[in-house]
Amino acid sequence: MRKENVKIVHLINEGGLFLTWIKQIFNREGITNEFVVINSKGNNNLNGSGDFHCDLSEAGKHFALSIIDKNEIAIHYFLDYTKSELILKSNENVKHFWYFFGADVYQQLNVFRKNLYGKETIKSMRFSLSYRFRLQLRVLKYLFLKGKYTPKQNLEKSIERIDKILWYIEDEIKWINSKVKTPPFEYFKYFTFKDVIPFEKGSVDTSLKNILIGNSATMENNHLDVLAAFKCNNIIDYSISLPLAYGDPQKYKEILKKKFSMAFGGNFHP
Repeated sequence: MRKENVKIVHLINEGGLFLTWIKQIFNREGITNEFVVINSKGNNNLNGSGDFHCDLSEAGKHFALSIIDKNEIAIHYFLDYTKSELILKSNENVKHFWYFFGADVYQQLNVFRKNLYGKETIKSMRFSLSYRFRLQLRVLKYLFLKGKYTPKQNLEKSIERIDKILWYIEDEIKWINSKVKTPPFEYFKYFTFKDVIPFEKGSVDTSLKNILIGNSATMENNHLDVLAAFKCNNIIDYSISLPLAYGDPQKYKEILKKKFSMAFGGNFHP
């Protein structure tokens, strides 16, 4: 039996409740944890909560890399361009695990586009060249303006260094693998149902007509197709909640607010 602690560094893009859940899961004997929060407003230092914060500058990435290289395992929550860079530059002895989010694949690779969007969503994309050609524009940005790997190249190269992809829906990973080869799948969920709906603090009233649509302000949620389906089925007396805390630009959020407000009036809650 191993006597020493396993040293794990967790790399995430935000704090708050999400970070609390991760700490809750990994706070156990035999594991020494470090947490690196990466965002544009990081200060490249250790904050009062014991977490490292770093920005997206070269100095920030160097700071994050110094923490990764002194650990045995690095878990990357959402594999964006920055984390892919860190994986490729890290010490070869570090094992990397990728906690899949969705956008890290669907918004960086073009191969899924035909299968992701409904008719109404595709129709709306025609009026937004920046969204319609988003991936192509990112290629130009990284390849010609920055002189770096494209997001697609970066993702594919970093995947070769990753030991496991962590997720709790195996069928989705199998579907992705039909087009893109991912690392071996390992079931992992950092939250429980009680974390999301705490039974001791509330209850579920099944008589209420409440509908939650999607999880963010991204077109991959197919909001406009859901709205079209609701109109066809006369579902207008329900209370509709639409999470818009993060995702696509403000313009898309305003379009959603306008169209859903017209359909549901006071029953719409963005």
